[in-house]
Amino acid sequence: MPVMRHGQRQNAILNSPIVRSFIRPVRAILPTSTKTASEGAVAGQNGANGADGARMTGGEGEEEGDWLIPTQPVSGSSADVKGKKRAREEDEAGDEPAKTAVEYDAAAGTRYGEVVRYTSGNLPDELEKYWAQRYRLFSLFDEGCEMDREGWYSVTPENIAAQIAERCRCGVVVDAFCGVGGNAIQFAFTCERVIALDVSPVRLACAAHNARIYGVADRITFILADWVEWTKEYVERMRKGEVKDEEKVEVVFLSPPWGGVDYLSAGTSNGSTLTNGANSAPSRPAKKPRRSLLPTGDSIPSTPTPILPPSSDSSHPSAYTLSALAPLPGAELFTLARQCTPNIAFYLPRNVDLLELATLPGLKDGEKVEIEEEWMGYKLKAVTAYYGELAVGNGYVQGEEGSGEAED
Repeated sequence: MPVMRHGQRQNAILNSPIVRSFIRPVRAILPTSTKTASEGAVAGQNGANGADGARMTGGEGEEEGDWLIPTQPVSGSSADVKGKKRAREEDEAGDEPAKTAVEYDAAAGTRYGEVVRYTSGNLPDELEKYWAQRYRLFSLFDEGCEMDREGWYSVTPENIAAQIAERCRCGVVVDAFCGVGGNAIQFAFTCERVIALDVSPVRLACAAHNARIYGVADRITFILADWVEWTKEYVERMRKGEVKDEEKVEVVFLSPPWGGVDYLSAGTSNGSTLTNGANSAPSRPAKKPRRSLLPTGDSIPSTPTPILPPSSDSSHPSAYTLSALAPLPGAELFTLARQCTPNIAFYLPRNVDLLELATLPGLKDGEKVEIEEEWMGYKLKAVTAYYGELAVGNGYVQGEEGSGEAED
């Protein structure tokens, strides 16, 4: 296993604007028509294969669709489902050619028919509170950042993503569920190479577009694939010795879908949760109580306090269980990621069951888990669990290579 290279600066020359101007961005190609996985594979047999077997090429121009790897069909959200009435009307209209969704319509701000450029005029009601935080999500939002509807409430705020990226500074990092690119973009500032995967062609196209706005698209390889299947293939290649040292994954970042905007109500676990009041602003120091002028308890006979049943107050949500994650339960996602590398960052809801995080399968005896609370102002947004060398106390402290010391 390669040693983490936290804090090293020997590759700082790559960050020079002059040097990077000569680096040709590595991009992937997406045909103008939306093809299935089998069609895309046949079309790319004569090209150089990427990590997932898809053809990679260079090129410029957003309208030409040169930033995706077509390994899967279009997501089901944009699928065309016909009803009985519509099918009857089409039969009566004759055999007219069906209209296909345009890959990218800059004027309408859509990709594959889905809106990705929202304004105050076309914003749905359920996204209003996220619209007010758009500059927290992307500080360069006004430069043309794109997000589909799901991306608005699933993207990691930029400041939090930057903090996680600094903790995960390494050579090769995998963003297993990149979405619209909030974390992948920040990883590109601290890591030599970023592998970003997602199953949605719309969100992956948005991520590639946003990466170009931030000027880091040349460091990110976008792959349209299921991370679970991609990881199984990677582990098999690693077992056969087909993975080069410079391509070995050093860190895996897991930020799987939490279950939509209602994730706080997911799970019924009674395990350990965050400290009381963790979902609200930090409480101020309690004032010194005034001295009571009433008689002391010694002069008043005590009254037995009845035992009350457990409170059914639902003001504090129950602990979020890892089994509510998708596409696999959290324990299975963690086990699969550990086959690639022991260094994992797990981005989870703020009310996640901490006991589950500390007892995930595959953890060694005495291995420490670090839980980092992600605050923005007085609001706790999420928590990040660090494993392996990312966790302070597992024999490595961020600094020069070889200078780490285990904590007592």
